[in-house]
Amino acid sequence: MQTVPFIVENVGALEAMRILRGAVVPMGIVVDEYGDMAGVVTGYDLLLAITGSVEADAHVQRNVVERQDGSFLVAGDTPIDELRDLLDVAFPVDDGFHTVAGFALSRIKELPEEGAVFHALGWRFEIVDMDGRRIDKLLVSRPHVLHRQKVAGEA
Repeated sequence: MQTVPFIVENVGALEAMRILRGAVVPMGIVVDEYGDMAGVVTGYDLLLAITGSVEADAHVQRNVVERQDGSFLVAGDTPIDELRDLLDVAFPVDDGFHTVAGFALSRIKELPEEGAVFHALGWRFEIVDMDGRRIDKLLVSRPHVLHRQKVAGEA
């Protein structure tokens, strides 16, 4: 067994990279202000934090795919901040969810099934794929306003 460095969660990415560079194991345990474990960080995580994204890895699955009709196919584990930026909406703060799936569960308030639909923040959310009990994919689109067209012969 080898020791792993502890990194305080408010340390900058460059300082954390310096700490990891000197570590025997290329990862660190992130601790919060109380000394509790807040997570694990690797050099790759820090590279993403510094550069924004790394497109060189073709195996990285995209969380959001924009479709031709303007709707979005969204992975359930997409961070809610990513969807907030994409849709330009203000999600409720401190409602206990961090992912799109968590947001959906907070709205549906029961174990969803494929095809479940709810409307929120001016958008229509449809659960299109479940992986067991986990929400895997959602289709997010603007709700269509149906206009009744006059049928020939109507007054």
